[in-house]
Amino acid sequence: MLPCPALPKIPQKSTHYEKGCVHWFDLTGNSDPSIASQKARPFIIISRYNPKSSRVIICPVSDMIHYLEKDTYGNIIQPPKLKYPYHAPLYKKDYPFLDKDSVVLLDQVYTVSKDELFEDWYMGQVVNTREIDEAIFYNYDLFASINEVIQDLLNSIENMHIEKYSRK
Repeated sequence: MLPCPALPKIPQKSTHYEKGCVHWFDLTGNSDPSIASQKARPFIIISRYNPKSSRVIICPVSDMIHYLEKDTYGNIIQPPKLKYPYHAPLYKKDYPFLDKDSVVLLDQVYTVSKDELFEDWYMGQVVNTREIDEAIFYNYDLFASINEVIQDLLNSIENMHIEKYSRK
């Protein structure tokens, strides 16, 4: 990753809180060093935009090379594939503010105050978050729940149709 830019003496609070916004963020002192990186690194906002909330949910963005499947000899399997379904790719060709192909680590989730995000550390925005959303679905085991809700809706529509068009 690019080196983190220095924070000015009087940092300006960020105005970029939408889902997909990527900011540099420093977890030093905010988390357990045994489970979180103790350095400034890019994080992406994964929570929906809520102007009334004082917090956002973020996940770290890391170098993709460390999260690709490898064969028994340590060579990256071709075509390259992420090791885990709860990680989502971000490609430099799609997001030039990244210095290399990266991955969103959706198994590491943090809630932070918007006051801790600074305009000088804003990097850019990921516009298409579909792969991130799919990884979130997997990580939180939401497929079965969503499928159940959809099935209930379909049954409800079928019952309304039967009630409306059946001969009594």
